[in-house]
Order: sequence, then C-alpha cells, then structure tokens
Amino acid sequence: MSTGMSPAWSEYVTNVLIESGYVSRAAIVGSDGRRWAASPTLELSSTEVKAIANGFVEPNSLRLDGISLCGKLYTCTRMDSVVMVGREGASGSGCIVYRCRNSLVIGVYEDGVHPGGCYNMICKVGDYLREHGL
Repeated sequence: MSTGMSPAWSEYVTNVLIESGYVSRAAIVGSDGRRWAASPTLELSSTEVKAIANGFVEPNSLRLDGISLCGKLYTCTRMDSVVMVGREGASGSGCIVYRCRNSLVIGVYEDGVHPGGCYNMICKVGDYLREHGL
C-alpha cells in the first residue's frame, strides 16, 4: 500500500468510516502532518496533526490544553500509547485518534451519535493500518 493521497485512502474514509453512521468526519494523515485522505468537512492543519502526534510521545500538553481539531478544542478524557479520546462538553461531540506506525486515523462524532460506535470504527481501521505497518 502506498502512502500519501490516494483513492484507496479516500475509500476507507468514506466507505468504512463515514458510511458506518458512527463517524461524522474523518481523516487518515501521516504523522508528519500530510493528509492522506479526509472527509470534505474535516480541515485539519499540519500544526494540529503534529501536535496530536507529539502528544502521544509527550502527553502533558494535550492533557492540560486539550486536543485541537479544525480549530475546535476537545478535552482529552482518555489517552494511552495508541488511542486518545476527546470530548467537547458544550455540544456533546467528540473525537477519537488512533496512532498507527506512520499515520493517524482521526474521527469526529457529533452530538446524538454513540461515542463507542465511533471509537470502534476508528480502532478497526487503525488496527488494520497498524497490522500492515502503516
């Protein structure tokens, strides 16, 4: 599998994550901040991606300041070496980030969507990428 923008990555985002009904917006990005694929309404900056990737190594800043996605701040409610979970208290929306070897799978769910469904879908795709060395 190749890295970088490709129709295959877009299919994962659209056909697997978005069409599940559990993930409102999603992206697969390189740990370096490059976007491999993203839903049209998820505009991540490379600075945000790099901060998230660095947060897996040094989590204190994300735990204190939160997870920034598309300029929106999510409180980091859970984090380990592979998955971080964020919640936006006012709206009930949240985010899940799965750390693979060279990439991140990022999903956002909106209020009214079961967070566990989004978590499971992001982890499913993340597990697959991780198993394939990405």
